Amino acid sequence: MKKIIILFIVLLGSLSIYAQQPPQPVLRGGDISYKADPEGRPNTFLITITLYSNANNGIDGLDVISLPPRVEGPYPILFFGDGQFVQTFNRENGPNHAGEIVSPGIRKNVYTLTHAYPVKGNYVISFIFNRRMDFIYNITGSSIFYLDAMLTSGVGSMNSPELTFPAVDNACLHFTYKLNPGGIDPDGDEIRVQLVRCKNENGDASDSTLFPYPNEMDPNTTFKINPRTSVF
Repeated sequence: MKKIIILFIVLLGSLSIYAQQPPQPVLRGGDISYKADPEGRPNTFLITITLYSNANNGIDGLDVISLPPRVEGPYPILFFGDGQFVQTFNRENGPNHAGEIVSPGIRKNVYTLTHAYPVKGNYVISFIFNRRMDFIYNITGSSIFYLDAMLTSGVGSMNSPELTFPAVDNACLHFTYKLNPGGIDPDGDEIRVQLVRCKNENGDASDSTLFPYPNEMDPNTTFKINPRTSVF
């Protein structure tokens, strides 16, 4: 149920009524993973969206993500890559499905959906939300939060790599920062990682002016990742 705060303010003998929505959750990070259907149904996968949101001041609001039709603007939505998409899904982790506080001010939210693909092939699963956190120095002119993952169907029991550490960071200017997402592969495959520029709501990473790397903004900055150890 959406709560509305009503503020009654009396000023110079007049009564003014203001309606405010409570603060909305904003996203700090996340990832998409998938597993082959445990019942062995062909071309069927359990797809998990993990989102890390701001939990300051008790802000939640991600117990149910209800996605409006994508009529105009980058509304939040999950595409399976085969022309199908979903508009509503429920959080499933934590006591009473309330999510989990994984560090001060950060809530982990997990959503799992089952999807059957029509034929074998390669598909890009993408998730779009227009609630990226503000005041990110090297992201300008966009509030889009975008995730994607490549899924290959029809090659046996194929599972995606998983991140064992929260996909969030707290880097700041002029200080050395290291991050290791702790990637593992349940199939035992070798994992190689690389930096990919942030993408817009169309999955396009070609515009470097919207998402410049830190070393593109300051040539004295070192910005790199070890492809074998995943240390960023």
